[in-house]
This record gives sequence, structure tokens and C-alpha cells, in this order.
Amino acid sequence: MIVCSGPLPGLSPANDHELLNDVTGAVIQAREMEELKARACGAAGRTEARMTPSYVKVTDLRVGLPVEYLGKSDPIPVLDEKLLAIGMVLYSGHPGRIWSTVVQHVQVTWASLEDEPATYAVGFSVPDDDETYYPGLGLLTEDEFSRRERALQDSLASGKNLSGWVPPWPRGDPPP
Repeated sequence: MIVCSGPLPGLSPANDHELLNDVTGAVIQAREMEELKARACGAAGRTEARMTPSYVKVTDLRVGLPVEYLGKSDPIPVLDEKLLAIGMVLYSGHPGRIWSTVVQHVQVTWASLEDEPATYAVGFSVPDDDETYYPGLGLLTEDEFSRRERALQDSLASGKNLSGWVPPWPRGDPPP
């Protein structure tokens, strides 16, 4: 939030009030729209609304916890030539399970990337000493983990190339 003392340059106090009303109205409209989207996703039987991720917190840490990767899709932590040739990357939303719970270096076994640097060399930490969450890791339900893992396995088994940037599971659709 930005706080200004005195009137804004070039605006009269009356215009300041109008501007504040416009901004407040826009914020309320945006919140109402997000609530409508969330209700629509729930009414359609969707498993997730995807508005804001549910970050993994330090208190959530346990070996085997199903999580998703919240960063951008990334080919760098994949070295296997066969996987690279078909377009496999560490996808945004990629499912995995925590295997190391060292607070400043949480590690995850990523589905279909078990022998890749994404699994054995990449770790996640909290952003600051005062923070208690991992911005790169989101919580997944067992059902959502299984749905995404199955989509990856089915795509790999089909022999078709993956896009390299778009994950093979539809976002927020109910499992088959």
C-alpha cells in the first residue's frame, strides 16, 4: 500500500476522493470476480480453483508429502537425452513427493524425473529467516498428485512428444 501525505500533484482534493473511490471500486470488483470464479469452479466439480497456491509451510514438512512445483516450466534440471528429446521439463505444477525435510534445503522426487538433477540436486528454502513457507512448493491432494502423475506416465508411454512447456494434464479438470 502506498500512502501519500497531502494532495496528489495535479489533482484537487475532490479529485483525490474520486480517484480513491474508483480504486476502491476496482479492488472490490476484482475480489468479487475471483469469488465468482472460485464458486464456478466448485460448481463444475473442479478439483482446484488455481487462484492462489497453498504453499508448503515448515509445519507441513514430512517425507512423502505430495507437492507441486510452483516455478516456471524449466528444462535445465533435466539431463537425460531421451527425456529432453521428447520435450520433458520440470513443469509448473509438476507433481512430486518430498524426500528430504532439511528446513533450508527441502528436496522433492519429481514424478517421471526420479533420476534427474531436478530430484537430487535442486532444493527449496524459505525466503527469509522470519518466513515459514516455501514459495516454490505447493500442497497437492493425493488424488491430484495421482492424476498428474498418471497423465505424465500416460504421455511418456504413448511415445508422443511433450510440448516442453505445457504440462500433459489439464489444469483444474476433474480426474477421469
